Amino acid sequence: MESYKEVHLANGGIIKTLVVDGKSPEKKRAKLVSDVYAKATRLIERQVSNYHPAEREEWPDLVKEAEDNRGGRGNGRKLSAKAAAGVDVDALSIRVLEKHDQLSAFTGLVSQTRTNHITAIESLTDEELDTYDINVGWPTGA
Repeated sequence: MESYKEVHLANGGIIKTLVVDGKSPEKKRAKLVSDVYAKATRLIERQVSNYHPAEREEWPDLVKEAEDNRGGRGNGRKLSAKAAAGVDVDALSIRVLEKHDQLSAFTGLVSQTRTNHITAIESLTDEELDTYDINVGWPTGA
């Protein structure tokens, strides 16, 4: 259902705003942008949830220590503890950095897709807002 909301200005002018289904185009645009942000957040959270909570908690330290290990700067506390438990620290460092690169690439794709959607939404005409599909173009996982 289309209607127009009139705003009467102090100078006697009138601004007409198209209202579709009870929502102004500005509100529809804001809702689409909000939905895009929510979708991006859900995709990243879903990807991160594949990791064990303990791994997620120590992840920043492991990445830093793996980078130091690969750069020949020795092992940090966490890698040293794993080495003492018999883990091949060089192999673990490679695995940690590969997983880090995969997650970084995935979050980069999600961020770029989010930006592309928002740019597209901002350029839509009022009439196009009702048919824009925010569910296309997203990465499916790493």
